[in-house]
Amino acid sequence: MAGELSTQVVRALLRRERLALVSRLLRGVVHNLSGGLQMLRLPLDLLELKLAQGKTDDLPSKLKAIQNGFERTSSEVDLLAAKAAQFQSEEPEPLDLCQLAKEQLAFWRADMYFKHETQLQDDLPASCPKVTASYLDVAAAFNALVANALEAMAPAKAS
Repeated sequence: MAGELSTQVVRALLRRERLALVSRLLRGVVHNLSGGLQMLRLPLDLLELKLAQGKTDDLPSKLKAIQNGFERTSSEVDLLAAKAAQFQSEEPEPLDLCQLAKEQLAFWRADMYFKHETQLQDDLPASCPKVTASYLDVAAAFNALVANALEAMAPAKAS
């Protein structure tokens, strides 16, 4: 009975950590998508204004800015789609820890402290030895380490 209860508690804690991870990652994706959409909106507005005035002199730079916005937004959507596929399975699978770390760090770009107050140096090799584990569990553990490190690095807030 006590063993069953402790297993249920561990599962509940893992579920909570997984939900927290997904929530944190989604906030980052939403932030990054918003930035990509802004990269589209501004040059489109300026282009519309210039065309209404009959001016086409700056057309190539506006089109390039729009293309950059589409590329950024598309990249975020691809990242989100890949993450959704990875998070669907709780079954152990062969994982490259270096690749997992790089994928998870990509989501931290939207965290304001991470983005503006830290400098990431990626000293990871192209590939690490494979381990067999649940992607979601290892990602949750990795993200908890990053969150704890950022919390420790952040200046204390005045009370």
